[in-house]
This record gives sequence, structure tokens and C-alpha cells, in this order.
Amino acid sequence: MKKIAFLSCLLFFVSSTTAQVISIISGSLQSPPATSCNDVLYDVVYSRNCGNALFTGSSWGVNGNVINIGISYQVGPICTPITVNLTETLNLGILPAGNYTVNIVGEVNGVAQSTLLSNFSVVSCCSANPLFSASATSVCVGDSVFFQNLSTGSSSQQWLEDNTLLSTSVNFGKVFNDPGVFDIKLITFATGCSDSVIAQITVLDPPVLSLGADTSFCAGESLILSISAMADSVRWSTNQTSQNITVSNPGNYWATIYSNGCSNSDTISVAVESLPSLNLGADTTLCLGETLTLNAAIAGGSYVWSDQSTASSLMVDTAGTFFVSVTNSAGCTSSDTIVVGYIPLTNCGISLPEERTSLPLVLYPNPTQGKVKLRAKAVNFDALELELMDASGRRWKGFDSQNFGEYLEIDLSQMDAGWYYLQCKEGHKTQTIPIVIQ
Repeated sequence: MKKIAFLSCLLFFVSSTTAQVISIISGSLQSPPATSCNDVLYDVVYSRNCGNALFTGSSWGVNGNVINIGISYQVGPICTPITVNLTETLNLGILPAGNYTVNIVGEVNGVAQSTLLSNFSVVSCCSANPLFSASATSVCVGDSVFFQNLSTGSSSQQWLEDNTLLSTSVNFGKVFNDPGVFDIKLITFATGCSDSVIAQITVLDPPVLSLGADTSFCAGESLILSISAMADSVRWSTNQTSQNITVSNPGNYWATIYSNGCSNSDTISVAVESLPSLNLGADTTLCLGETLTLNAAIAGGSYVWSDQSTASSLMVDTAGTFFVSVTNSAGCTSSDTIVVGYIPLTNCGISLPEERTSLPLVLYPNPTQGKVKLRAKAVNFDALELELMDASGRRWKGFDSQNFGEYLEIDLSQMDAGWYYLQCKEGHKTQTIPIVIQ
């Protein structure tokens, strides 16, 4: 029902984009007090300030103890400035006893232009007066809430969640396993009547936390455990409160994060992997002509030697420094190094049979800068086998020799300066002669 009173008329036009087309003046009960047994009639008084504005309807809705009312108009680009006061009466139906807040919005062309907040109360017309308390109104998923019935004048009751009956006991408790906003209603019954009251419970999701899958790291190293989720606070099993911690020991580590009053925890198991067992042995010295096999083999291992070879072993026949890196199946790596040297055969202390050392050879000049002469008695130079080796034991065969009967001339002019060893052999007889090339 609308009541219209003419107030004024102005004989000019204004733009509707700047005009105050509608102004909410007041909101009140039509016949106070309102009771829970009868329909509640509510009057909204407002002024319409454009004579050509078209009323498109009113709306209302109840959300708990908040009532939202809308008064809607449409208007073109021109406003005829004529102001009238109007009253819109809305039937809000039967409302449970309680205190209500009314939010009134005046809309023009779908845009809010005027608002007003108002309050009223609904009194119970039933001897049953519903009232209850909640142990909490905001909880986390998995938490429980206890509802205590404080009603008077009732003979029985019903508990409902979003209008679904849950219990008829005096008091009621519930575990909330899903997030959201839930309406808990208590209906109390007396002879020939009933009344109800509603409370809202907000259930929050816990913060998301994952420390990842169980993991490991190699002995002698460390591991950083991180929390990527945003949180109000953090607590680790180590009593640290930072987003990241560094661990160097095996074990189970857990973290708890807190956000908006909710918490979540996760645990990760950390193992320490052993390094590969590796020992190439002590540095050593070999006699010229000897070889040494370095062995680094382990089950499931991979290898990289100093010469970039990838076998599990390496044969050494020259002097030098040799190292290897070994990686086991857990991805852990160990390294070791060995230094191998070579000495002349004459310094090796090898006891040879007499007939193997009886060659009467003399070499001169020594030191030399190129050619040397090898003299001997009772030696067949044509049957004499010669091998030249450097200090590392490497064999050189690119030198020239010429038999002059009394001596054998050997041309070493193409050799680099350094220590060399000439190994001479005739049948079972041998002799090694050190040579210095300058």
C-alpha cells in the first residue's frame, strides 16, 4: 500500500545523473510491538525527487537476524524535479522472537543511491521462550561446538541445521567436518505453540601444509626444510619458528602452522645416506716397467677418473697423480687421490741371476747432448736388443743406432732433455744404463 503526498513542483529539468532521485527517510513497524505469532508489517518512508522516475518494485529477505529491503526505480537521462514522499509497506511474514537489524537500500537504475539502517524487536507470543548458547561461533574444520539450551517455558525442543532436524535432546553437540556458514536453529514447544531462535556458526578451512615426501641427504651435508604456505605463526619440532630450518641429522621432523585460529601439521622423515667407501691406497713408487691397477669398484657405482674414463678400475703405467670420483646408488659421491712415481731398475733392489747382469757395457759421453757410444767386449751388437725408457717408464723406440764394430753409436739428439734408461739385452743377459740428456 502506498501513501502519496504532493509536496512541491518545479518547472525546470535537471540531469538524472546528478539528481538525488530517491532518498530513504525512515523505516518502522506499522503496528508495534511485533509478535512471533503474527505477520510483521514494516513501513519504509522515502522521497521520490523526480516526477518521471518509474517505480520497478520492492524486495526483502531475512538472513538470520538481518533483514535486507530494497526500493527500486528507473529514470531516463532527464529528471523532472518533483518531490513527493511515499510509503512502501512490506509484509515480512512471521518472524521468530529476537532483535533484528534492517538494511534499507534505495536503488536507481540498479545502483544504490540511498541507504538507511534501522532496528526492531519481535516478542514471543508463546510461553516457550527459546534461548541457547554456543561454545564457539567460529571454529575450524574438525572442531566441535556444544550448544546449551537456556530456554524457559517449553516442554520439548528440536535442533536443526539449515532446517534439517539433527536432535531433540535438551542440549546438543556437533563436529563440523566441512567449511562454511551454518544456521543452527532451536525450536521450543509449549502447549499449542512454538518459537525458535537461530545462531550462525562459521567453520574455517585449516591452512594447507605439506613438507613433501620423505627424503634423504648425503653424510656431511645438510637439508633445508621449507614451509611455503602463508601462516600467522609456525612451530617446528625443533622449537624453531622460522619458515625454513636446516637439518643435519636423521630423524622425523614435524611442523605446525597457525592461521585465522586454525592449525595444521605435517611430518617428514629424513635419512642420511652413507658415502661410498673408497681408498686408492697410499702414494707409491714403482720400478720401471711395472704397472698398478687402481680399483674403486662398489655395488651400483658410477666412476669418473682423472683421465675422464668411467670404468671401475684404472691401470697405471706412468708416473703421475691419479684421482677418481665415485657415486653410489643414493647419489652420494666420494673422491680419492694417489700419487704414483717410478724409479730406475738399478734402484729397485731386484736380485737377478748372475748371467742376466754380466754384459760388460760402457756408455759415453754421459751426460750427453745427442750421440753416445756403447762399447763392450765379447758382445754381438747385431744380437743386442735395446730399449730406451724415460723416468716415468715410458718406452721410446724412435732413436737411431749404427754398428762400427768396436762400438755402437746411438743418436739421441731428437730426445728431450732429462733422465733416461737404456735397457740392453743379449739372450738372457741384461744391463740397464742411466743416461742424462742435456
